[in-house]
Amino acid sequence: MSDTDRSWDHRLVVLENDWQREHCSGSRGRCLEKAIYGASYSYVTGMCGRTTRRFTTLCEKHAEQFAERHSLIIPQEAME
Repeated sequence: MSDTDRSWDHRLVVLENDWQREHCSGSRGRCLEKAIYGASYSYVTGMCGRTTRRFTTLCEKHAEQFAERHSLIIPQEAME
């Protein structure tokens, strides 16, 4: 991890429950597509160095962008 990279442990999973698949939150609430994936990562908050874990729901397009940005492989279950 470099000095400027303050996030790690990026993961992409297929959402299994319908209640999780309400909408994509990958475009700051502007995407109207149904969420298929869940993305999570840890990051440092503020100057004190506390860490936080974030989870967000993503449609296929935003999941592909997240995977490319963090060198992840998209889970195959949702692609079938």
